[in-house]
Amino acid sequence: MKLQPDPLSALNTVTRIEDSYIEINTVRYESSILVMPEGAITPWNITHFNLLEPSHFELITELRPELVILGSGLKHRFVRPALMQDLY
Repeated sequence: MKLQPDPLSALNTVTRIEDSYIEINTVRYESSILVMPEGAITPWNITHFNLLEPSHFELITELRPELVILGSGLKHRFVRPALMQDLY
């Protein structure tokens, strides 16, 4: 029996992660982005973790996600709960 992965061409799929970029559907992104399971990849106007503000999370809230996974870079960090108030 030969096993092969199912192609999920309609879904956004992480195809590679490195220290300085992430690849979604084999397209490299070196800046912050918002990725939903389907649809366009949206630039997320944030350049550094320490610059996060509540307004950055308002945009995420508008997308009404069921789950949010936030990559904080090479170092694991926690976002202040006050910043994510609208997500709760």
